[in-house]
Amino acid sequence: MNEKDIRIMRYLDAKMDDLKGMHLFDTDYTQIARLNLILLALLLQERGYRGIVVTVDRPHQYMAYLMDLHKIPQENVIYIDLILNYSGLELKRERTRFTRGPFEIDLFENMLTKGYSWTGEEADRIDLSAVDFILIDNVSTLMYYNTFRRVSDFIRNFALKVKAIGSLRGIITIDSNHQEHLFKVSRIYSDLVLRVEKDWFFKDVEIPGGDVVGQSG
Repeated sequence: MNEKDIRIMRYLDAKMDDLKGMHLFDTDYTQIARLNLILLALLLQERGYRGIVVTVDRPHQYMAYLMDLHKIPQENVIYIDLILNYSGLELKRERTRFTRGPFEIDLFENMLTKGYSWTGEEADRIDLSAVDFILIDNVSTLMYYNTFRRVSDFIRNFALKVKAIGSLRGIITIDSNHQEHLFKVSRIYSDLVLRVEKDWFFKDVEIPGGDVVGQSG
């Protein structure tokens, strides 16, 4: 990562601090991969957290390759790949679980709570109490494969799971320019909402029932 990425990471470190619950990042689609990489560098490398990375936008190998390239450790990551089997690619890494495709978000929820594999068979349960964060790479992409109602229900249920555990951070990125209504739903359940402009200027977004904290770059 370059000097600007490191400055962004330091800002996010201070902003996220020790806040648990749901963290929502709203940015242009072209910046999502870079933002996720910076977040993972902060969480995995700087803080030494354990986490789950859910890939919807691209197969997990893409994010794994970027982390390898930037020497971000991955021994504390479990991937849940919603897109690989749908894409037709076959290369798979260890510590990775799969669904048949991004239209099976109910099955993804089962993998987190009931311990099912993508085939529907029982598998080792993911102990969420031993995990510090769950990051979904681009929740907007789910709208290409599911109805608005299903994705909204998924976000609500995901947020409730995260908040019920108490020690967990649920991190989702979205492009509100393309999914404005989904962004509004996600904001309802969020404890931190940041808008990342194209020049990497960060702006706090008002949370329903709360106040705008401020803005920074």
